[in-house]
Amino acid sequence: KNINEDLIQAIVENSLNPFLPNINKISKAKLQSKKTKTEQEQQKKFSNLNTCGEELGRQIALASEKGASSWLTSLPLKSCGFILSKQEFHDSIKIRYNIKLDGLSNDCACGNPNSIDHSLICKLGGYTSLRHNHLRDTLSNLLNVVCKDV
Repeated sequence: KNINEDLIQAIVENSLNPFLPNINKISKAKLQSKKTKTEQEQQKKFSNLNTCGEELGRQIALASEKGASSWLTSLPLKSCGFILSKQEFHDSIKIRYNIKLDGLSNDCACGNPNSIDHSLICKLGGYTSLRHNHLRDTLSNLLNVVCKDV
């Protein structure tokens, strides 16, 4: 309503002269309207997340972050390592939506119940070391490409 007040006034007066100097005011009103709408959407999102439980709410929040789905739409370039086998793709989708992976044992080697979250943080299970080594190797490969003389 605030955005259109000056335009309505200009139409009623049958003249755009009073409307033209207020374009800056209209831009500010549009920005404020967009900001208010975004805040209302965020409040609604957080209230919905609070009603679905802590673990599910966390998963939904992570899956809805900006860029969280970019791996689904990236080009499968073999030279960049963006190729997933059928099994890797299925496992990635299951991890994303917290569906139990096929072949994952019920108990971890450390004695705790096994889950996707636990397997990614347990130092005894090995996934922590695998992630570290993969990151180390990726960084090393990138540095070899950029710093050839070092």
